[in-house]
Amino acid sequence: MCDVAAADHLVDRVPVLEPLRRFAASNRAKGTLGAIAVVVGIVKLFARAPGQVIIVGDFLPAIAGMLLGAMLS
Repeated sequence: MCDVAAADHLVDRVPVLEPLRRFAASNRAKGTLGAIAVVVGIVKLFARAPGQVIIVGDFLPAIAGMLLGAMLS
């Protein structure tokens, strides 16, 4: 609820942000961003830089991205 009030206040002060507020409020945008986050998480999980060792520092952000993307979808 607080985020909505803050977004409304910001749009009142800076009207040019109205399209961004509408985009962020739509379920379609949340689903799209969620799907993108899941795909990026999967790619991050399996892709690594050449010569780098696979470490937990790569695993945890990938899993977090997939979980948060699933929550948005």
